[in-house]
Amino acid sequence: LEANAAAGSGDPGSVQFLWIPSGPGWFCSQNQQLVETRKTSVHITLVLYGNNKSCLIIFYKLFVTSCWRPTFISRFLKPLTEWTQLGSGSDVSVVLNDSDPVGDPVLCVPGYGQTGPQARSPGYDSIASAVSGMMHITGPEDGEPVRPGVAMTDLATGLYAHGAVMAALLHRQKTGRGSHIDCNLLSAQVSCLSHIAANYLNAGKEAKRWGTAHESIVPYQGFRTRDGHLVLAAANDRQFVTVCQVLELQDLAADPNYRTNQLRVQNRKQLLQILSQRFLQQNSADWLRRFQGSGVPVGPINSIQEVFSEPQVKHNGLIQEMEHPTAGRIAVPGPAVRFSSFPLSGPTPPPLIGQHTVQVLRDTLSYSDDVIKELLESRAVAQNEVS
Repeated sequence: LEANAAAGSGDPGSVQFLWIPSGPGWFCSQNQQLVETRKTSVHITLVLYGNNKSCLIIFYKLFVTSCWRPTFISRFLKPLTEWTQLGSGSDVSVVLNDSDPVGDPVLCVPGYGQTGPQARSPGYDSIASAVSGMMHITGPEDGEPVRPGVAMTDLATGLYAHGAVMAALLHRQKTGRGSHIDCNLLSAQVSCLSHIAANYLNAGKEAKRWGTAHESIVPYQGFRTRDGHLVLAAANDRQFVTVCQVLELQDLAADPNYRTNQLRVQNRKQLLQILSQRFLQQNSADWLRRFQGSGVPVGPINSIQEVFSEPQVKHNGLIQEMEHPTAGRIAVPGPAVRFSSFPLSGPTPPPLIGQHTVQVLRDTLSYSDDVIKELLESRAVAQNEVS
């Protein structure tokens, strides 16, 4: 179950709830992109109109009494109890109690955290990527900071949140108690700084941008070929000797300036100049054939069209097609994980906001048609009519 508002961006007004129709607890992502497959959408308004508290009753029933037992996910800048003007004794405020949220995990995904000096600041992927230092280390060596090509901070936060929800569900199974989870964009990205953070925290070493190269391994980067680019990773001295053999540059392997990785790092500029000139002499496909079976990791820098033409991508089932209610036939990337014990269900299209409101009220909460009509007219809920 997800209360949807951009990472602490403003008044939720109309709130979107997304349900996944299987399992005891689920993680839902933040927006209504084409990747929002396998979900059901209910539209509930949590900002009260006059004395109409029907929306809060629906919210309470969905969250507390539904046999689906969902995990609640909030991306509001302020706690839900503030948006809904609820007192500490209300049913819904009890549902969202930090210490024991009625046995179900409550996941909050703000930009900076639930507490602290920036707790009320709106957060988006690009901002968190900048504040966390991710942009500082991304980009060409002599160029400006660069935003990663996809929203890596959002994605990393989602993966952290997924693991946190699974742990909270296990905790609930063992203790019967829920957990309040704070999984924010800033913390997720800073924790992903990995060895970059360790180098600074332990050695005081400031990071810099390296483009496709690796700071402490040479050669480990992208090279331009006659018709494109490829990436090569010689992670040890033996692989470097193999690289020299494939490139027909055996003299490099015997050169005392390049005999160890430490020496190759010290003489990086001269070595890379020689390698770069050699790679320019043939096409990417020719080099890939030469390196095949060598034991040296190498791969092309693919365009997106080339990605989805890759035989391995197709074999892994990473293209899934389905019918969307308004967009027609669409395709989305498939899941990255497979299980040996059970097959994954077929994909269903991402729902329109509020597409399943009436269905859930009728089938899950057993509301009568008259009650549903009254709720729609009072704007406590909304139904998206698929044309």
